[in-house]
Amino acid sequence: MEKLLEQEQINAMIRAMRGQGKTGPVPVKPQAVVQDYDLRHPTHLTKEQVRAITALHDTIGLNLSHSMGAYLRVGFDANVVSVEQLSYAEFLGRLPDVTYLCSLNVTPIAALAVLQLDLQLGFPIIDLLLGGVGAPVSEVRQATEIEEELLAGIVKIIAREFAAGWSTVGFDMSFDERQLPAAAQRLMRPTEKTLVVSFELRIPDVRGMLIVALPAVVANAFLRKLLREAAPKAKATSAPEEQIRELLLDCEFPVYLEIPHTPVCLRDLIEMTPGTVLPFHHTVRDHVVLSANNVQLFEARPVRTERYRGAQLHQRLQLTIGDDHER
Repeated sequence: MEKLLEQEQINAMIRAMRGQGKTGPVPVKPQAVVQDYDLRHPTHLTKEQVRAITALHDTIGLNLSHSMGAYLRVGFDANVVSVEQLSYAEFLGRLPDVTYLCSLNVTPIAALAVLQLDLQLGFPIIDLLLGGVGAPVSEVRQATEIEEELLAGIVKIIAREFAAGWSTVGFDMSFDERQLPAAAQRLMRPTEKTLVVSFELRIPDVRGMLIVALPAVVANAFLRKLLREAAPKAKATSAPEEQIRELLLDCEFPVYLEIPHTPVCLRDLIEMTPGTVLPFHHTVRDHVVLSANNVQLFEARPVRTERYRGAQLHQRLQLTIGDDHER
């Protein structure tokens, strides 16, 4: 008994044949994951930017070590430990509960940066200023008004070294005022991307962190100027090469039209007198050689150009500088 197919079954078979016989379920392609990205606030620093920032602040740290060591009369070390780009909320979230915060004036942009100094290091520094030995403290507490005044003097020295280092890219920095944690939260928007440079400070038996957070407007201008200052150094080799080339093009070299390899009998040379015609074993159609600084360059023919003698170039010769010098 023959089985009759319905139209839907026939259509399904045709679709299966067009699909190269695959009648199973069609595989589903994985969905692409789409995330928001704000081009105004990049999330990562490039390696070139990190290297440039670190190199500049390494110099600042070295100068700070010398100036603070001379001021406190003890060994003092300041070293860059990290360069990051964080939101202002992330920066505040990493700070200790009890610490020293202040704002810094950044000119000519007229913006405020934030500086944080560990009181774990601040109190031993105060002890050194008051004639003590700078012993570590067992418990960190809030600073008194007198202690804050002493710490402000330390921060002014730090700001001065930053200003000296940043002057190479056209910026200045100075101490503004002490900031309480609640007031510091209002200095920038929580989502604003900040450039955070962290230093480790050390005096005998004590170490602590010094962190500076720059607002986006300062960080962007700072990076542009910093990289612009570094860019010509990478291309400094091209300018002298162009200048040397231009100078060489104006140099003068002696040029000769020569008949090469012309044997002459010694008798003919001895009998030469003014007016003698000395025949060469070359036809008048043979080319002579144009040489520059003893290097044979072209086959040529003596010609006249207006009131001057010249050389009509015929064919370039293969350079044999070594052979010519040997000859």
